[in-house]
Amino acid sequence: MYGTRYFLFSELHALSVQPPFLIENPLSFNLAVNPAFLPKTNTQEALDSDIVLRAFVPNPSSKFERILQRMCLIRALKIYLERTKEVRGQNRALFVHFVPAKADL
Repeated sequence: MYGTRYFLFSELHALSVQPPFLIENPLSFNLAVNPAFLPKTNTQEALDSDIVLRAFVPNPSSKFERILQRMCLIRALKIYLERTKEVRGQNRALFVHFVPAKADL
């Protein structure tokens, strides 16, 4: 992420896998908050902020760099998107969460 802006928990839930809110490039991801989401801090900065994730080690050439690449956010996000594709179904939210059913009292 660039800049000094932090993202609130609610803003992270407003991220979507649907274009144009998620744009995948070979060495980066651009994530944008869905404009239908109203942040708690309703400022222009909050509405216009995109998250840009860049590859940690774009072209690993050594064993050490290949080990470092395992920590890459781009790699992790690609794996996460692939593994949650079936679970996500029609849900377009980036982060899938499960709420256990409440037991009958």
